[in-house]
Amino acid sequence: EISSTDLRTVPSNIYWPTPIENITLFSNGNLETIEPHAFSSAANLKRINLIGSGHTREDLIFKSNAFHTTSSLQKTFELVTSAAVIYESNAFGNVDGGQLWDTLDIGSSAYGISNGFPEEAFR
Repeated sequence: EISSTDLRTVPSNIYWPTPIENITLFSNGNLETIEPHAFSSAANLKRINLIGSGHTREDLIFKSNAFHTTSSLQKTFELVTSAAVIYESNAFGNVDGGQLWDTLDIGSSAYGISNGFPEEAFR
């Protein structure tokens, strides 16, 4: 769990140790961007929780392949934020060979999804 930090970006290609199953980013108000392949190396990933992150920002941007995953386990992505969310094309990475997410629990935010509900992000 990474909570209440000044984290602005979750960078690309983070090395996640094999035992990691759950990643929670809680109340990181200044979070602006999740870069491509930030979670790809989490081979046993079961859940990503983004709760209260990005709430002091105008937009929270999920780059292409931001949530690309190699985990073949049942996975849930949970998002609760008051920031306006921008999903770039292929944000969940399955077009580029990533595994599908089983559950997308995307709550509504005060500002909604800035770029609508883009089909290309969720293919």
